[in-house]
Amino acid sequence: MPEGSHRDPLNPFARTVYDSSLTRRVNDIMTRVAQRGEICMATESEHYAAPLEDVVELVQSGPWRFLQLRGTPPGRASINSGDVDMLGTADSVRQLLDAAFDWACTGHGHVVVRARSDNKISLTFVSLDAKSWIAFDLWVTLWQLDSGKTALTYEDCVDLALPATGAIQRLPPSIEVCIYAQHLNVKNKNLDSASVRERLSSYHTACLRGGETELAEAVNKILKQRKLDGASLEPFRAHLQKAGLRSRTPRRSRWLEKIANEFAAAWLDGPRPMRHVTITGGDGSGKTSLARMLRARDPMVTDLSVGKRLYRNSILYKILVIFLRPLFGSDKNRFDDRIAPFAYMRASCALRVKTWLRRSGLELIDRSIVDFLIVDRKSDNPRFHALSWLSSAMGVRIPAIHLVVPHHTLQSRKRELTEPGQRAYDRLVFQHFTRRRPTAYALFFNGMDLPAAADAMSALLRIVVGGRS
Repeated sequence: MPEGSHRDPLNPFARTVYDSSLTRRVNDIMTRVAQRGEICMATESEHYAAPLEDVVELVQSGPWRFLQLRGTPPGRASINSGDVDMLGTADSVRQLLDAAFDWACTGHGHVVVRARSDNKISLTFVSLDAKSWIAFDLWVTLWQLDSGKTALTYEDCVDLALPATGAIQRLPPSIEVCIYAQHLNVKNKNLDSASVRERLSSYHTACLRGGETELAEAVNKILKQRKLDGASLEPFRAHLQKAGLRSRTPRRSRWLEKIANEFAAAWLDGPRPMRHVTITGGDGSGKTSLARMLRARDPMVTDLSVGKRLYRNSILYKILVIFLRPLFGSDKNRFDDRIAPFAYMRASCALRVKTWLRRSGLELIDRSIVDFLIVDRKSDNPRFHALSWLSSAMGVRIPAIHLVVPHHTLQSRKRELTEPGQRAYDRLVFQHFTRRRPTAYALFFNGMDLPAAADAMSALLRIVVGGRS
């Protein structure tokens, strides 16, 4: 295993999820962009509104490989626009997520990750003031061929990709339009939409230019008839089969996977609309101060609560404190590490009841219940408890916003925390939330002054709870 690597503590059979060389590469890219004056660092900017062109270079320059499925290449036009759909391997997605962690921790902005299954992960890079964003839909398995009965993977079509100098590749327009037509069918898209018609028209022109007259006629038929049926999709299916994509795609039943995903979402996912958001992070990251200012300034936030009270207020915990805590000395944190499984189970039950009872407003909870399964939090080697698998079996998953701060800021608040320990804790939390399914997670760089951080957090809350606008 490479130096600086470790395995996901919640999935010991997973492949290596972090390579320290990736952090160095991300830092090199960020340094080159900053030297050209294209970004505003948090320590130098007065308005904290960093443009997001550095994200494009980061995604284009990494060691991962993706196929962009449609649309214009990522660039300035992608800011505050639609999602950029890309197809890649699970390893490429993990590498890009880890690069996003480094990007946010070095003060370039914030990151939002959503996923309901391993088939697609939504990754959004957000500017420091949370007013600009670039969103990527990262597909690992694209179930959109043959009316959703057949999947497409990166390995299926990478041999047909056009030559590319960066990490983002493209397929020939004739292949792209075949995938796009079936995407429109599966998603039941509005064929009268201006964006859909504009994209179909561009594919029509590209097919004519490339001599694909049959495909051009099929696209023109969709534009004229404004509908999709089996007959109009047949030319696209035949072209993909001729290209070899369909024959190489492994055909497997999707129903068991869908049932498992829907069951997990029904059991673990938070209720809609979202009435609770947890703010988590290491000691000294500014959770309490930021939550209090949000309560005072943001009308959407109506209540605050402390996560530890979800288990410390219980009678059983108080009994354990009376009879067991003397055995472990006076250190409350050490005692809580010993009873981490009980703390998590009690907190998860209390949190579920809390989500049932709230009917209006938004409540911020100081600390995630997942944090109760992390032991030795203040050491250089924080880790999950041996029974951390409990988090995959119980505990309602409300959106989590994870605060990270520069180490010099943390040192002024908690001198006992070292930089390696802080970094290890933040990466441990990040990898847990971005690997679990379902998940709704945001990484927030809290290196700004408090009023600016509160304004940015207020905007980010609306992205996390209500989607991008």
